[in-house]
This record gives sequence, C-alpha cells and structure tokens, in this order.
Amino acid sequence: TELNRLQRALPPGVELFGVVSEPRTSRHSASMHFAEIKVEFPILFDASQLLTSVLKPTHVPEAFVLNAVGEVVYRGAIDNAY
Repeated sequence: TELNRLQRALPPGVELFGVVSEPRTSRHSASMHFAEIKVEFPILFDASQLLTSVLKPTHVPEAFVLNAVGEVVYRGAIDNAY
C-alpha cells in the first residue's frame, strides 16, 4: 500500500501509526482487515477516544504529523490519492 511505502521511506526516529477510533469497529475485524492488506506499521486502537478528542479529526483518512513535543505540525491529506 502507499502507506507501507511511506513508512519504509521515513527517516530514522520518525514513526508512522495507524489509528482506529471508530467505537463500533472491533479489534478483531480491524486486525483481520489490516492483516489482509499487509499493513507494515503499528495500528493503535483509540477505544477511549483520547486521540480523537485531542486531534479532532474531521474525515477518514486524515493524517497528523506531531513533532517531538506533541504539537501538530501538519494535518490533512496523506497524499493526493485520498
């Protein structure tokens, strides 16, 4: 996938995470989906909605880049395909 390619191209010290924040999505179904498409980066399950309440995404998918102190330095499209 494009996200796997992006993850492999990141410089050392920069990490990519996927986040599942939809409360109706089970861990099992999400895990099966990500295994099927062979995701190569960690997936976080935001069951508590903590990331959602802090970042306030407006659509899916939406990318957030945070700096070393947790400030959002980019928010928006992953690429022009989405």
